[in-house]
Amino acid sequence: MLVKRLKHNQINKTKWDQAISASSSPKIYALSWFLDIVSPEWQALIFEDYTCIMPLPVNYKMGFPRYLQPIFSQQLGVFSNPQLDETSLINFLKHIPRNIKTDLHFYHNIPHKKTQKRANYVLDLSLNYKDLKANYSKNTLRNIKKGQNSTFQITSQGKYDKIIQCFKDTKGKTLRLNSKYYKTLETLIIQAQKRNAAHVYTCEIDATFVCGVVLFSFLDRLYFLFSATSALAKSTSAMPYLIDHIIKTHAESRRYLDFEGSDNENLARFYSGFGGKNEPYYRYQCSFFGGM
Repeated sequence: MLVKRLKHNQINKTKWDQAISASSSPKIYALSWFLDIVSPEWQALIFEDYTCIMPLPVNYKMGFPRYLQPIFSQQLGVFSNPQLDETSLINFLKHIPRNIKTDLHFYHNIPHKKTQKRANYVLDLSLNYKDLKANYSKNTLRNIKKGQNSTFQITSQGKYDKIIQCFKDTKGKTLRLNSKYYKTLETLIIQAQKRNAAHVYTCEIDATFVCGVVLFSFLDRLYFLFSATSALAKSTSAMPYLIDHIIKTHAESRRYLDFEGSDNENLARFYSGFGGKNEPYYRYQCSFFGGM
């Protein structure tokens, strides 16, 4: 298998995006504009004329390159159509340089002892809303009913800066994220909006922000990219109410709602409570000179 490793300036991004869109499992994280934001110097493994491709998000530490999963990018991997068989996949992955530390998330399994399965819940939105709601857990239904007691105002044209600021004021304080994290997020949203690929949902009470969700869309999938909840959201069950609204809006759309997680037991219970099914992805870690 003749596979080339290309530097960022050698990649034909038109062919790249066409290959991602035509692959058996296209992911928004692998589109060139997305990668340009989260990993500006990303490289690639490419077989023939973009028949089979893999992004290599490169990161440097003390001048040494590392292939690390970028923020806001849950899954990458090897993209082709049809998907490679196990033997071809192994041969392709052998072209990842053995002298570069690698820590990447694959949407597909890879036959290696250093692979860890990670949980990711996805909801098929092809059913009508009544049938979708029939798969909700009792606790989810109870929380939605509680939310119905509040006078929420929901819009799909919300301001993303309100969501980011709420996150900074709440969970962000605990996580102590740097300014680069928020700048990357804002740039992603702005670029997605330019491509009509962003849905910004906010939930308010009397013009007071309660909670919000940023969804990205690509082909048949909606990605639960970012969210934030205020203290008021917890007491009013605003987030379950908002997600139910989103599901109702997109029911019968022949799309999938990708919750982007999670191995966290509480989040897994929350997402599965809406009928989401676990579609795992796989983390592969390799120290220097480990290789496939």
